[in-house]
Amino acid sequence: MLEQAALIYVCDVDAPSTKLLARIVAPREMESAFEPWILGWVGDDVFVGLTGYRHSSLHGSVGPLNKRMYRVGLDGTCQTVENPPDSLNQTPNLGIPMKGERNFMRLSKGAFNIGVRLEDGGPYTPLFEVNQAKCTLDLVPLSR
Repeated sequence: MLEQAALIYVCDVDAPSTKLLARIVAPREMESAFEPWILGWVGDDVFVGLTGYRHSSLHGSVGPLNKRMYRVGLDGTCQTVENPPDSLNQTPNLGIPMKGERNFMRLSKGAFNIGVRLEDGGPYTPLFEVNQAKCTLDLVPLSR
């Protein structure tokens, strides 16, 4: 295995542009079944969770599931946090509009792209993709 890491980007759909905010390398105790995810945000800070198991070459994944949480700021600061704040905002997990929702938007991540659906029942349109030509994990805006 080369290296596992969570790359945290801010993506501006209108510009379109991307900016890498943070790169969090999987800790040793999470090198098996490593999984990063976005917990939500408060203001300009995004909260990221990581999980994974310690790896044994003899037994594979061992021990309890390890968890860590981070706060990542727009300025690139990345700090470990014990718990996310109570005021955490989250993207709705439903594919349909929620009661009182005025601006409908849902995200979909594929193996090599991020798509956005702006209409209830509409298609997911890929707006950003992993730059496979350069063999890098940089996100590049797709032309619309």
